[in-house]
Amino acid sequence: MSSAIIPASQYNALPYVSIAQYLAETGDVTVTPGRVIQYFSPAQTGIIDWAGNTGDPYIPLAWMANSLRMVCVGCSHFTFTLSTKMRERSHDIAMAVTVFARAWVPAEPGTMVPPGIKLLTNAWSEVGAIALNVSEPGHVDPVLAPLDPAWPTWYKAGACSWDAGDTAPGGSVQAGLTGQMEIRLYASSGVVAVLSGFEARLYGSLLATT
Repeated sequence: MSSAIIPASQYNALPYVSIAQYLAETGDVTVTPGRVIQYFSPAQTGIIDWAGNTGDPYIPLAWMANSLRMVCVGCSHFTFTLSTKMRERSHDIAMAVTVFARAWVPAEPGTMVPPGIKLLTNAWSEVGAIALNVSEPGHVDPVLAPLDPAWPTWYKAGACSWDAGDTAPGGSVQAGLTGQMEIRLYASSGVVAVLSGFEARLYGSLLATT
């Protein structure tokens, strides 16, 4: 049960001021009941059925993935989940994925280089890392044609969480972003692998909360 008036100092004190008077004297007040929870599915992040052997355009022998732009206004805690779908044993390899975030603003007239995925990792704020080990060491591929529907499909997943304002793993003073942001994933494939071990299909989702 609530009252239509608010005490000027403490709850049981007098005099009282009306809600209208309180709001008029306290600047811009936004009342958010409960907790803000925003979930961005793989379809909304854009990391859906992403080819695991997508090479980084600027870093040789490196793998990358990037999300669509997401509006997370009001949120400060984030959890990014990366799931991989695999068919062949060769797709199931250990992956050390670094997670970056970057803010964006609307395009301006005369912009020569619009924001894009072709940026070195140090142009992004490092927010965390995901370590995915081999999920089924004893897996043996069936004696079937590679595209036969009888091939098994299995998954593995990892996640990382961060708060805006944390100390960044990469040395940034301000880790994490809020408002409008993109997510970028980076992993080194190694000289020998040459991306061939990253041929799984990838799915990324983001949970943003207050």
